[in-house]
Amino acid sequence: MTKERLRNYLRLKQEQKQLEAQLEMVLGEMATVSSPRITGMPRANEPRGLDDIIVRYEEITTQYQRQLRMCQAELLAIEKSIEAVRDARLRLILRYRYLEGESWETIAMYLGYNRRWVLRLHGAALAEIGKINL
Repeated sequence: MTKERLRNYLRLKQEQKQLEAQLEMVLGEMATVSSPRITGMPRANEPRGLDDIIVRYEEITTQYQRQLRMCQAELLAIEKSIEAVRDARLRLILRYRYLEGESWETIAMYLGYNRRWVLRLHGAALAEIGKINL
């Protein structure tokens, strides 16, 4: 696990929420589709057929679900890597920094250390998490 992957955690959480909202929106739009009136007369500007709408809906939901699964897999990998760190202090630092987005000063305050010591522990945490292969 690299520092860059850890930094992506909060962005991935936002992306996950956005994808879930988009899926809900598409589902809501699908529920409001009405069947076309059949008159036998051709009309200009006729809306797309129900079949076209269903195909498009399936394409969109498949795409969003694939992106959501990838996002969730990466989030889980990051969380598992942090949980695999043996030292509880190091796990706390990693959780506060990468899962919650806390500043170094806030982390130092939570743990009762000075900022410099937290940064040293963070370096040790990164070294340990870099050795973990999940």
